[in-house]
Amino acid sequence: MKTKTPAAEPAATPRPASAIQPSALERAVSQVIARHGERHAAAVRRGVRQVAERWWDSDGDEAAFESFCLEQYVADDVERAKCFARLEEALEQVDGHLHEVRRELRRPVDLDLGPVSRVDFLLQDLDLWAHVDEELYRAKVAFLALLNFPVHTLDERLAQVPAWSREAWARSRMMDRFIERVPAPVLQGIAHAIQAADYYIAEYNIRMDRLRASDGTGPFPSGLRLISHWGLRDELKSRYDEGADGLQKQRMIYQVMRRIVRQEIPGSVRDNPDVRWCPETNEIEPNGSGGSAREPDTRY
Repeated sequence: MKTKTPAAEPAATPRPASAIQPSALERAVSQVIARHGERHAAAVRRGVRQVAERWWDSDGDEAAFESFCLEQYVADDVERAKCFARLEEALEQVDGHLHEVRRELRRPVDLDLGPVSRVDFLLQDLDLWAHVDEELYRAKVAFLALLNFPVHTLDERLAQVPAWSREAWARSRMMDRFIERVPAPVLQGIAHAIQAADYYIAEYNIRMDRLRASDGTGPFPSGLRLISHWGLRDELKSRYDEGADGLQKQRMIYQVMRRIVRQEIPGSVRDNPDVRWCPETNEIEPNGSGGSAREPDTRY
């Protein structure tokens, strides 16, 4: 059975506030409109505001902010379409390859390939994705996107959807990743919690051949091992055409699921072939290991 000692939770990281004052925002808006004309006023004001809301001290001072907005606003529709196409292509490559890397790092944990080594446990906590968006901000790619493409609200989407083309939807969807600028340590903490939850679920198996009725009989075949909850659910559904024997098994599965939901299942029962367990009475018979203490309060 795989075992893992949970890593320490990362310390909370405060979200930096915007480094741009309203006066600097207005100066930037005025400069960009003066260069490209009043017909761009609404788009310029929205784009500059989107950049200002996510601009931190580490990105530069107000002069750098104003200069960036003036130089990077794309007024020409053809050039803007080319900008979107390149961003879409680049982000697809980055996200696609990172997904491939993530799949490889987690392979020994996600697949039942045998004992998981200590290095595999550490590699599954390696989350390169946590740094990608921050690098996009550091390189000013994210700010370029925010300056030139709107981040839509749900209300805007509901109101405008009848007029949107496939490309308009794609632009709006691309900008979803920039709705919030989240510090990399916070993203790492989120990833750690998700990975811990995934591992908890992946290891929540019930050894059905170790289940016993109150009379000591075991109705399930040797080697049957089911994950909670969908494995138990599918096993219960598969027993409807077996008559009285199937009903006995279904009732035992129900008791197992009830113990899990009520958190009364003994901790030593989970994925342990060395104990026999009676779900009805919640009694266990150790075979050299195990105990009767219930499952810990930590849940995901």
